Amino acid sequence: MGISDQHWSEALLRGVVAVIAILAAFSAVPAHAGEIDQAAKDYLEGIWLVGTKPDKGPCIANSYNGETQWEFEFRKSGGRVITFEPPDLLTPIAIQRIGQDGEHLSVWVMTRDGQTVLLIRLRLLPPDRLEILPRDGDGTHPPQITSAYRCGDPDPSVNQSVSAADLASLTPNSNKFRAFIKTDHDLSDDEVCRGVTSNPKSFRQSYLQFELFGPVHYWVFGIGDIPRRPGRLALDMIRKVERVNEQILKLFAQEHSRGNGWDPPGGTGKTYELTILDKGARIEIPELSATFIRCMTDGPAAAD
Repeated sequence: MGISDQHWSEALLRGVVAVIAILAAFSAVPAHAGEIDQAAKDYLEGIWLVGTKPDKGPCIANSYNGETQWEFEFRKSGGRVITFEPPDLLTPIAIQRIGQDGEHLSVWVMTRDGQTVLLIRLRLLPPDRLEILPRDGDGTHPPQITSAYRCGDPDPSVNQSVSAADLASLTPNSNKFRAFIKTDHDLSDDEVCRGVTSNPKSFRQSYLQFELFGPVHYWVFGIGDIPRRPGRLALDMIRKVERVNEQILKLFAQEHSRGNGWDPPGGTGKTYELTILDKGARIEIPELSATFIRCMTDGPAAAD
């Protein structure tokens, strides 16, 4: 994507805050989208590029700078959307319900105060287009219809062998779940999760974030002092997720090439494995020689 380390550092800190501020309420049990039929789910699943035709090819392999992308998933979570605002902000949102009237859909999410509100209205235009329609009762913006174009098909093979609970153990799935922050021998877990650092010269903590629901982009994102992986794991792609036993998940990853766009299957980046040992409040990753804490926010966070 051609983004500098400093840009990534600032963007990731902003991105963590954004996820906390915008993440809709997940639960350990997947949220199920109501009223929508299977044909509409099948049509929506994948990536949609807003306002521009994907004339360079799929979004997984090409960069469309400045254009928002919507990625829908239903198979594992029951109803989820990720908004990607280039160059670096990805926001997962749980769908509370979807109202359907023929080719028209209304997608509803939860706000910070627990109210269910309309996020977006869509019109399905097969074989490869959506219309984003004005929201009823929204007098703050003039009526405007924007087209979105299919820009990537789902790849369920990455996580099909594991359960939704397996994926939720690493992927943001709760209105209080934040990120996996690296332990600090000089600090308690509570201090680490509150943002305290024992290194006065460091302006950031070391942490990991995972996206394993997909259904197109599957990645691990890390930054800071992570042994054996100097620098950052800059949206390295997850190629496979497997359950080894009751406490261990195995991720098969490939380094991001740091060029334009993402990395399609068969890319040139180095492949490697991450073994996730689930310790409850913590996870251990032997390949990184590190332990990370499951940190929580203080209160509910959802879509505005």
